[in-house]
Amino acid sequence: MTPSRLAALLVIAFSLSSNVRAWAASPHGGAALRGRRVVWTEITLPSREKRPDLERFLKEVVDKQTRKADWGGRRAEPLEAHFQVTEFSVVQKSDVVRVTCTAVGHIQGAPSVRSHFSMGGRPTQRVELEHQLLSMLGRGIVSRLAVIARVTHKASPSSTGT
Repeated sequence: MTPSRLAALLVIAFSLSSNVRAWAASPHGGAALRGRRVVWTEITLPSREKRPDLERFLKEVVDKQTRKADWGGRRAEPLEAHFQVTEFSVVQKSDVVRVTCTAVGHIQGAPSVRSHFSMGGRPTQRVELEHQLLSMLGRGIVSRLAVIARVTHKASPSSTGT
């Protein structure tokens, strides 16, 4: 293959990849790739935990997992969901810290899901342990809600046609 032909193929490949990225970022293209739209009406930690950093982290995890999950076919109206951490406790002893988390997720018109995790670690790694448990809760609940949504909320015939 000649260098000029190779250069032409590379230019074509780069232009196609940038067009695909622009289409996916557009309002219509991205929606076609994502499937259903999910609106989280509530993502909260227990009221006794006034930790905006943890709440922000949890919202980021849930948003990221929502984009990754397969929620089924497109619908005219979005799915409404909520995610509530019902228990979040940190017990620290001299050489061990134990973090316990319980969360409930719910999609409107479907059963709710619940997850519970408890892990221990070094006191110096408390923040990392909290983030790890919240990430596990977020991934688990969002993926299980996506499965429920695919099964219980079938796409309406008018929204799947062209």
